[in-house]
Amino acid sequence: MKAYESLKSFLNISNALKSRKIICVATSALRDAPNSKTFINKVRNELGLNIKVIDGEKEAYFGGVAASNL
Repeated sequence: MKAYESLKSFLNISNALKSRKIICVATSALRDAPNSKTFINKVRNELGLNIKVIDGEKEAYFGGVAASNL
């Protein structure tokens, strides 16, 4: 799974930088995936990350905030 390997890589970088907190959110890709619960459980059990799946409204809001900060 490319998404899993990407999260694992980011977690390794975060740990190397001694991050104090990691917030992991997912958008429509995970909302719409038929295996989303399996993926979320695998990430939680193997990487210790809790993924919060946000709704479309929050996704749009955060996208707007990000764009306004460019």
